[in-house]
Amino acid sequence: MIIGFLSRWDDDKRYYPAVFDRAMQFLLRGSPLTPGRHCIDGDAVFASVQKIATQESDARLFEIHQRYIDIQVPLSGPEKFGFLALPPSGPPLRDTLADKDAAMYPHPKGASFMVLQPRQYVVFFPGEQHCPGCAVDAPGEVLKCVLKIRADCI
Repeated sequence: MIIGFLSRWDDDKRYYPAVFDRAMQFLLRGSPLTPGRHCIDGDAVFASVQKIATQESDARLFEIHQRYIDIQVPLSGPEKFGFLALPPSGPPLRDTLADKDAAMYPHPKGASFMVLQPRQYVVFFPGEQHCPGCAVDAPGEVLKCVLKIRADCI
């Protein structure tokens, strides 16, 4: 897991594979973002712009991915994320890894939470448990972008 600021991307991008910069340019170009899936490089790199209703963290499930790296970026308000950089210790509650690259799990022991402000980002690598969409103070609506990079691209 890595946390950063879009405002520092020009300085920080040298630490990342070039495919990360291709993904980040989608957000940095300044075009209006409309909800939906946006192709950047076919199925290898794409963006999912979403208007989400945040929920109390206890109402959310943790998730993992196998094929894609997530770069999650809240845009219109803060968003709380749960995380644990260890593999799940039990079977998933919902397993859609084959078709949607996601498996959902209950809150793991030892998980931590962090709050990202608009235009901060967090990178979750395959196998890292994370719980997006958690409310900070009270549930609300947040516009966010999830950049997806197929792991075999790096």
